[in-house]
Amino acid sequence: MKVGIDLGTTYSSVAYFDKNIGKPVVIKNHYGHSGTPSILCMNNGEVFYGEEAKELQEFGEDNIAAFYKRNMGDESYKLVLEGKMYSAEDLSTIFLKKLIGEAEEQIGEKITDAVITVPAYFDNYQRSATKRAGERAGLKVLRTINEPTAAAIAFGLDKLFGNNIYLVYDLGGGTFDVTIVNISSDGIKVIGTDGDHQLGGKDWDDKLADYVAGLFSDEFGFNILEEQESLYELLLKCENAKKELSEKEKTSISISSGGEKGKYVITLEVFNAITDSLMERTRQLCEELLRKCNMDWFDIDGVLLVGGSTRMTMVHSFVKEMSKKDPVFGVNVDEAVALGAAIQCEIDSHDDEPDYFFSRKTAGIPTLGAAGIVDVTAHALGRLQVKADRSRFFNDVMIKENTPIPCSVTKPTLLNARNCREGETDVYVLQGANDFPLDNTVLEKHVVSGIEISGRKEIVVDITYHYDRDGIVKVEAMQQDNQKKLDVRCEMLPNDLSWMLESPDVLKSAALPVTVVICIDTSASMNGCLNQAKRAAKKLVSTLDMSCTNVAVISFETKVSVLLNPTKDMNRINTTINRLTIGGGTEEPMTTAYHLLQNYATERFIVILTDGVWCNSDRALQVSDSCKKDGIEILAMGIGSAEESFLRQLSTIDDMNVLTDVSSMVSAFGNIGQEIVSRSSTGLRGLF
Repeated sequence: MKVGIDLGTTYSSVAYFDKNIGKPVVIKNHYGHSGTPSILCMNNGEVFYGEEAKELQEFGEDNIAAFYKRNMGDESYKLVLEGKMYSAEDLSTIFLKKLIGEAEEQIGEKITDAVITVPAYFDNYQRSATKRAGERAGLKVLRTINEPTAAAIAFGLDKLFGNNIYLVYDLGGGTFDVTIVNISSDGIKVIGTDGDHQLGGKDWDDKLADYVAGLFSDEFGFNILEEQESLYELLLKCENAKKELSEKEKTSISISSGGEKGKYVITLEVFNAITDSLMERTRQLCEELLRKCNMDWFDIDGVLLVGGSTRMTMVHSFVKEMSKKDPVFGVNVDEAVALGAAIQCEIDSHDDEPDYFFSRKTAGIPTLGAAGIVDVTAHALGRLQVKADRSRFFNDVMIKENTPIPCSVTKPTLLNARNCREGETDVYVLQGANDFPLDNTVLEKHVVSGIEISGRKEIVVDITYHYDRDGIVKVEAMQQDNQKKLDVRCEMLPNDLSWMLESPDVLKSAALPVTVVICIDTSASMNGCLNQAKRAAKKLVSTLDMSCTNVAVISFETKVSVLLNPTKDMNRINTTINRLTIGGGTEEPMTTAYHLLQNYATERFIVILTDGVWCNSDRALQVSDSCKKDGIEILAMGIGSAEESFLRQLSTIDDMNVLTDVSSMVSAFGNIGQEIVSRSSTGLRGLF
């Protein structure tokens, strides 16, 4: 079975398209509810989710995961539950498995494929993480679709005989999206979208909690926000009070903490006043979108409310005051997104059957058809470029925001052949339309390789940006003069991007942060030449720019030992090298060096000196391939009985000698140091 999934911040739903009635249907959970709380609880190795996890949260249980959707795609977000660390993607994967398992039990069928919804303003990282979570949960993810677009599909399924423009006001538990759509007999076309994935019903809860905590502090002089159990209790009571104020003029909140108990009456007027700034933020986003689309409120035929938080009476009043129109109803605000995703899933399932939708329409069953939905990208996409006068870097916008997707744009890039080291150039992908690079999101660093530079001073490479139908970015490149398709790999972004504010000419000779791991063979066969190896290692270090370089030292024989973690301290480095002693056999050092470098977002190098054949050499070559994919350079040097073919497979730099003799070892390592310095002189290959 194929389903649509509304993977929400606070509640999630699953729906499928019932072919018998020509409409989507939400699959109720075990409690008979359309929505399942997007909450996990780890308790003694057991995973609870949904209603049970929410109950445990209400009882003050620790190890709770909630609102993790707001952190999708954020590599810095980690939540520790029962001693184990989880990313937002990990948590979403676990929750999706539980959600799908329950849906399968309810309908008695295996679920294989899905369309998963995302906030319209999710960026590339967040969309990719959501899609991966679905795949890791065992689903074939046909696509991700914007939540307001899905809602518009559900709303518009039986309204395709007019020609109207609607503004979809989607206020969920954790995100806010605003989208303008045209619904007509030709289908549904998204005109533009905007939003804030850090604005939702939770923020109304938090505002009310801050207000009540202030009243409690005034009365008892105690800050209940600093007491975790009291805070959980307060947030849950504020959430319930918010819901009650959608039907009543006032409610009360009782809270106990520190041996004191307070009870406070909250009126609708007070609630509206303390959350007015949040409503105003939604107004700003609505009016900004209208401006971007060259439209006015008079161009809008109706405002469609979507998301559970639109049940608040203030939203209805605010939308009417803002748009001068009553909100449009006719779709369940909690189910609309899942229902629309189910419709989209049905459409995607019949992409290769153009007659399918025609036959259903003639039979009187409403359908949008495979070509009836056009979505847009919420974010502009640009690339880092140098101004013609070389005064600074700027964001060269390739794809404008609110461009229909999927889409592709190709632009030529003029490269200086001298600066294309090893036939490579860097492409920094920027998400946003601001001219100054760091006013945007620096999305990815791509390295274009395979450029043929022989006999050329300047090279033109055509860079192509793609937004696929999921709103996920892909980069391709082709050398213009020979029409050669070039390889493009993605590398880790440097932690420090402040150099984008500098003059390109100042940066031309600047050095980037570097981490070098020196691996010295200390097996028994090195006896007699170890002192020369020590001198060679110290010569290498002496050629490096230690103001921006960290050096680690590893010895390898029967066992591999990290003798020194990365440091700039020359005395510690030389002292560690001097302490090297002879051991037994020869275990491969690549695995240890690779793991050590995983914690560093710098230019990274592994330098190896060896004199023989290693144990587990096949594993070393596999690790070498991983290093190459991650942009880690390997420079291997052998003496004695070392195998040249093995060392060349291990190394990433083809034009360096991999064999030397003992007498030339020191000068050879000096050359390696110079090579490292030259390769880390700038982070923008080709653009200078």
